Amino acid sequence: MARSRARTRVVYRKAAPRRRSSGSRGGFGGIMGTVKQNVLPGLVAGIAAPVANQYIPGWGTPLAYGGVGYLMKNPTLMTLSGVALGQNVAPMLTNLLPGGNTNNQGAFL
Repeated sequence: MARSRARTRVVYRKAAPRRRSSGSRGGFGGIMGTVKQNVLPGLVAGIAAPVANQYIPGWGTPLAYGGVGYLMKNPTLMTLSGVALGQNVAPMLTNLLPGGNTNNQGAFL
């Protein structure tokens, strides 16, 4: 005859629900988060671009924007870097094409 054992049920305690932080602690938390994410990368890129242009004329601005955008994980600066690089590369490609025009009026002209 098999001996039966009383079944035990394991009850786990649920974690207490936690309130999500709204990002502001003490008045300036929300503002400082915005400054860190949005203003600081632009400020650093604005300082780095003229310095880079002194060493690499014409190419310093796109490289500074791209470098700061990459390091600070800012897609807007990466986009601006691509646009600035396109403005530098477009006249070179235009001169290579037959009947190319050396005027650079904009991105799609």
